[in-house]
Amino acid sequence: MKTLRSLRCWSLLLALALGAVVPAAQALDIFHLDPAIHMRFSSGNWAEGNLKENPHFLLAGHDLSGLGWQQYGLGITLISPQHFLTASHVAPMDGSTVSFLNRDGVMKHYVVESVYYVEHSPGVRTDMALGRLVAPIPPEDHVGYFPTLRLPNDTGYTGIKVFSFGLYQACGHATIARWGNYDLLPFNVHDHVADDFMFIMEWHRVFGEAQAQGSDSGSPTFVLYQGKLALIGIHSAIDVSHEPYVTADVLVPAYFTQINARLALDGFAFGNAFSETNADKPSSSP
Repeated sequence: MKTLRSLRCWSLLLALALGAVVPAAQALDIFHLDPAIHMRFSSGNWAEGNLKENPHFLLAGHDLSGLGWQQYGLGITLISPQHFLTASHVAPMDGSTVSFLNRDGVMKHYVVESVYYVEHSPGVRTDMALGRLVAPIPPEDHVGYFPTLRLPNDTGYTGIKVFSFGLYQACGHATIARWGNYDLLPFNVHDHVADDFMFIMEWHRVFGEAQAQGSDSGSPTFVLYQGKLALIGIHSAIDVSHEPYVTADVLVPAYFTQINARLALDGFAFGNAFSETNADKPSSSP
């Protein structure tokens, strides 16, 4: 069993960040960031609902309406009309409000009914939480949601180029370097019990490459497969004690069956972008 003994808990970093005004530099660190490419929005603030989409964003043209915000702008990602994923250590409270910018550029708000903590094994929680809204988002609200990419073999994820989001919905690229079972929880207290199946992204300081920061907890990582964005990871932890710095995500498809079973209780299914007739690796460019 592998352990991430030097990983720092994002919740501790977040506790420091929330005590002051957080500048953009505290969000996702993108090497040689170009706002015209790496920022989803060219202007506005999610809390005020006046966001303007950036037409030159690296993922412009894809439906990103299922990327939302909870308190303090932390990221959540819809996987059905009623369910979203985020990190357990920043999961929203029952009764709180989450927000999404719909396909028409209108901010929509919904209430969280409950949060389920995904388990790695019976009684052992991961750092990934499945949120449930009070009611499904109606189709006329024009808010989308994402499938995952469940490959037939975990080795297929190694070397895949991904798109990593962070606070303010900045986005850069990264590459999955390795994956495995990790002893992550409790943060900084290793109990020698595997609790998360994760993948690691290393930061090598090349143009556009992303390294997560404290305020990016819960934000998503996507892969582009056959022209469609698929949710593959939820940001959980970082290690910036030495280079190459790393970002560690919970591997979403590792818990596909468990998540799908919860969605089924409400009559929904977790989509899988993988096609049995085409087992090629995902694309490397949008």
